[in-house]
Amino acid sequence: MALGALGKSGDAHQQKVTSDVAAFIPELEKFLASGQLKPMDYQVVGDVGFKEVLKGLDVFNGKKAGGKKIVVRLAEE
Repeated sequence: MALGALGKSGDAHQQKVTSDVAAFIPELEKFLASGQLKPMDYQVVGDVGFKEVLKGLDVFNGKKAGGKKIVVRLAEE
């Protein structure tokens, strides 16, 4: 999936896309705060590091996440 013009500042179209997305963020925050929109449940897989991506792929391919988003931590927070 590509976001295309989002975040780029080259031409007027790209600037408009970025501006439109930025204007939507406060509305999105309202939906989250009111509970009308909820983030997906997630499952953290493995430890920390790039090698853990393979564990995440195993969970994904084995359909072991139960419909949850799979998160692999690449670095310490």
